[in-house]
Amino acid sequence: MGSAVSDVVKRVQAMAEKARAKSEENRKKMPAVAAFVDEMKAAFGADQVRVTFASENGVQLGTPDTERGIKLSDCVIGDFSKKEKGRKV
Repeated sequence: MGSAVSDVVKRVQAMAEKARAKSEENRKKMPAVAAFVDEMKAAFGADQVRVTFASENGVQLGTPDTERGIKLSDCVIGDFSKKEKGRKV
């Protein structure tokens, strides 16, 4: 039985290494997404952040949820204490 268990452990370790390598590859391809996700994890906790779709530099991962998702391109991000020229507050 010990051999079967060690085979399973080796397979799980190989799967984990493959996932880690894929994660690093995605971080290099989508640095702005990676930085944003890192900031969200730092602010809310890694266990509270789950990315289901990301797109940057022509690379897309996952499937967009058009029912529940929020597009960052539709958001105003910045210093909310300053009034933008031509924008009513």
